[in-house]
Formats: sequence, structure tokens, C-alpha cells
Amino acid sequence: MEFGSRRTTLCVAMVRDGTIDDKEVAILEGVAAWMDENKESVFDTRPWKVYGEGPSVEEKNPMKEQGFNEGNVKFTSKDIRYAQKTKALYASLLGVPTEEVCVKLLGESNLNKKIKSINILGSEEKLNWRQNTESLFV
Repeated sequence: MEFGSRRTTLCVAMVRDGTIDDKEVAILEGVAAWMDENKESVFDTRPWKVYGEGPSVEEKNPMKEQGFNEGNVKFTSKDIRYAQKTKALYASLLGVPTEEVCVKLLGESNLNKKIKSINILGSEEKLNWRQNTESLFV
């Protein structure tokens, strides 16, 4: 698959005659659609000072830096991972939110500054948000 100027290899299971079944095609199309909207938060980014927050970090997998030990954790929209590029910070939710999202690490006391703007990649929707000393609420 090719995303802009980047080439990414995905392994896909094939049936015996060399074709790809419909389920695999649907997965590839889903990955391609997600990458098309979110590639800005993936390519040419760097780790932020904290890799993430949420139940999978705090309760099931206490850890202070990124790693490959998240195992078979069921992620929710309360699980957030961070990346940065220049002056942008990307907070990726690992599930679809159904209620207000509370981002603890983006409170004024953690950032030592106020957030200027927030948007969702691939969307023109205007978000309602507020930041206090403890958290960011979107």
C-alpha cells in the first residue's frame, strides 16, 4: 500500500488460489481509509514526553514509557496515545467516544500552558472543549 510518499507493507492471508477473501479486503480498506485521514499524526512524528494514558496504562499495565507489552488489552476511548510534530501534539483515542472525553495529561498544570486550538483530523466539525488546571475536556 502507498500513503502519499510513504510505502507500507501489510501482510494479508490469501486463500489457496492466491486471491484475498472479502474479510481481508475489508480490513485493508479500513486501514487505508484510517491512514488517509490520520497519516499526519503518524508519519514524521516523534514521541511526546509521555506515551499515553487511560485504563490500559493506569490499571492493567502501569508503565512510564512506550513499549510492546500491551498484550491483549481491550482498548477504549479513554485510552489515549500521544505523538508530536513541530508545535502540534496528537492525541489518538483508541476507541470511539460516546461521551465527553477527559484528557488528564493535557490540563494546564501538566502542560504549563493553555491549549490554543483543537481539531479532529479529517473533519471540519467545530469541537466544544475546555481546559482547566487538571484536565482537558472535549
